[in-house]
Amino acid sequence: MKKYLVLTITCLLVTAAMAVAPKVGGNVFVSLKTKNETSQIVARQTLQFSLLVPELAGTLRLGVIKGGESRWAEQLKSTTFINKKGALEYQLKDTLLGKGYLSVKAVALTVTDGIIMEIEAVNTTEGLELFWAAGAASGKVTDVADAFFKPEWCKDNVFVMERNDLSLFYGESMKLKIYNYVFPVETESRLGDAHQQTTPLQFFNSGKKTDAPALVGKFPIIAGKKYYICAYRQNKEADFDYSLLPAVFSKAIAK
Repeated sequence: MKKYLVLTITCLLVTAAMAVAPKVGGNVFVSLKTKNETSQIVARQTLQFSLLVPELAGTLRLGVIKGGESRWAEQLKSTTFINKKGALEYQLKDTLLGKGYLSVKAVALTVTDGIIMEIEAVNTTEGLELFWAAGAASGKVTDVADAFFKPEWCKDNVFVMERNDLSLFYGESMKLKIYNYVFPVETESRLGDAHQQTTPLQFFNSGKKTDAPALVGKFPIIAGKKYYICAYRQNKEADFDYSLLPAVFSKAIAK
């Protein structure tokens, strides 16, 4: 009887967590509120995070690479996606990962319009890499259904990468806006073609001759070590380097 009771309670908790996640085109997403009332982060089950501030300031898309194979979240064997009062928890499982899983936790920032993620591989095989793509900043107010990594949103985006810090410039030439990203110091980045997104590796090797430029990158993941990615709009309270991100994440997750 006790076993049935525990199972019932667990199912109710998971159902309640997922109940607030609507769907667009069959794709589960959560809208996270940020510091400003007019801004939101659209976080999809497919590990795409779109920054509506309120114009579309870009999308961050994540995938997994191991050797010559790579997959997006929707191509993996299992992707669990739970919203715990605004703190999102993803658990990814697949043959690429071995017997373990990849944990991604994401939460909106408290001091600016942005999001921070904590990534950890648990009991995974060696040689695993996390792929990321940043861009698709149209600079236009966009419906949630269209807030994802579309090639047409990438036109005229300009990227300035200094080691692991990215500044994305978007908008009209005389009224450019900036959005900032911070990645692990191990990251390797280059320009890519957003028309070529069948797999993360295709995107990474797609080349820079395109009318839909994006910045793509990857970094190795060692099991048991935590990594952080942050996307944010800089202000007096938010000017981050990578060494600050563990504390920034802890503060945001505890809000």
